[in-house]
Amino acid sequence: MMDELAAGSVDLITSVSGGTLINAGLDLVDEGKVEYTTYLRNGYGKLVYICDFGPTQFPAVRQAIAYSLDRNEFAKQYSGGYAQVVNGYYGLGQWEYQMKKAEIDSQLNSYTFDLAKAEQCLVDDGWTLNAKGEEYKKGTDDVRYKMVDGELMACEIQWGMVDNEVSKLLATMLPDNLAEIGIKLVPTSIDFSVLLNNLSREGIDKPVYHMFNMGVTFARENDCSYYYNTDKKYDQFNNNKIYDQELSDLATAMIETDSSDKEGYADKWLEFEKRWNELLPDLPLYSDEYHEFFNPKLKNYETSASWGAREQLIYCYVE
Repeated sequence: MMDELAAGSVDLITSVSGGTLINAGLDLVDEGKVEYTTYLRNGYGKLVYICDFGPTQFPAVRQAIAYSLDRNEFAKQYSGGYAQVVNGYYGLGQWEYQMKKAEIDSQLNSYTFDLAKAEQCLVDDGWTLNAKGEEYKKGTDDVRYKMVDGELMACEIQWGMVDNEVSKLLATMLPDNLAEIGIKLVPTSIDFSVLLNNLSREGIDKPVYHMFNMGVTFARENDCSYYYNTDKKYDQFNNNKIYDQELSDLATAMIETDSSDKEGYADKWLEFEKRWNELLPDLPLYSDEYHEFFNPKLKNYETSASWGAREQLIYCYVE
């Protein structure tokens, strides 16, 4: 895409993420061929957990996976320094986060890389058996099991992965760490359209995947009450298939706030984030510093987390 920008085949590339692409664009800036703008993303790249079947239905397993990935190193390697780790349902460019940054940074669990904590999460949650139903012995048994509804369940995670740089980096950093604590990660390469069908369960008779990697960008007016509602009529929005009444109530409380009470809304948002951080329906991997590169003939182009190309182009002109 940067070659096409340099050649003039395209004049504008938006929401550029990842150190490889960003640095290629900045090289063109240094050569005087393009200009750019940058802003903090209102969203994040993530692992999506499916929370209504298999091992990932248990928060302890989701937390164990979180402790098993050095997300700071992951963000550094993927972004080349143009991203940071977030620990909740927010992006670095979100006004709520900027207002409540001190509380978020001090009160949310950062799930810092720690295999001992990861393993303890599993032990405390009952993943203490082997395939024979006997006591799990590290170094002898490969996969942990747990008795669920009278049957042994293997701590085996089916991961639906799309072929991109994030997947490749995850595939080098995560499987061995999970194997160390008794979780088997089974990656399957799928097209993004197949991922979306599985996520929405359109045409899917029986779900297979417990985890996907993808991203999210929040709307300016971010109403998440649909996404975490326990009412089955909202299931098409509840991609995580998480049904926690407390989380649902906290999300609903936010949208019931008087529109003039910004501080009150932010307080409720903080309580929602605390519960979300505990349940961990996603594992946020990074929130970017987005770059947008454009032909120098495009004038008056400036975007932000809440003001994108669709809006700003109305106010631009070509010289």
